[in-house]
Amino acid sequence: MIFPLLAFAMFDQPDMSPTDAGPIVLRVTDQESGKLLDQMELCSDTAKHLQIDFDDFENRPLLTVSMSKAGAIRLAAITTKFVGYEIDVVMDGEVIVSPRVMEPLLGDGLQISGIDTIAQAEQLMQSARGRCTDQKAQTE
Repeated sequence: MIFPLLAFAMFDQPDMSPTDAGPIVLRVTDQESGKLLDQMELCSDTAKHLQIDFDDFENRPLLTVSMSKAGAIRLAAITTKFVGYEIDVVMDGEVIVSPRVMEPLLGDGLQISGIDTIAQAEQLMQSARGRCTDQKAQTE
C-alpha cells in the first residue's frame, strides 16, 4: 500500500533536542543465566535522527534511527561481539522486542521493527530523544 508523503512527514523528528524521557536501552543478556553481558542507550547522544516508517510486509510501524558517530561505533562493537545473541530493546524497563543479531551492524543506522502501534513508535521516538544516563554513551 502506498501512503501519501505527508503521512510520513508528520512523524519525522529532525529536532533532536533532549527530552526528559528515559532512553531506550539495547541490552544483551546471557540466554541461560540471564546475566547482563553488555548494553547501550539509544538517546540524544547516540541517535542523531529518528523517523517512523512502515514495514513493507505487514504495514506495521518501525523506528528508523540514524546514529551519531559515537553511537554507530558502539553499536558496531556490540553487534560484532554478540552475533547470534538476542538484543532486547527496552523502554521504561519493558522489553519491546528482542531481535537476534544475524550480522554486525556496521553502518550509521538501524531500524526497530516489531512495534504494534504508531503510539508505541512515538513513545520509542521520545525515549530515543531522552537524555543519556550511561556515561559511556557520552564519551565514546
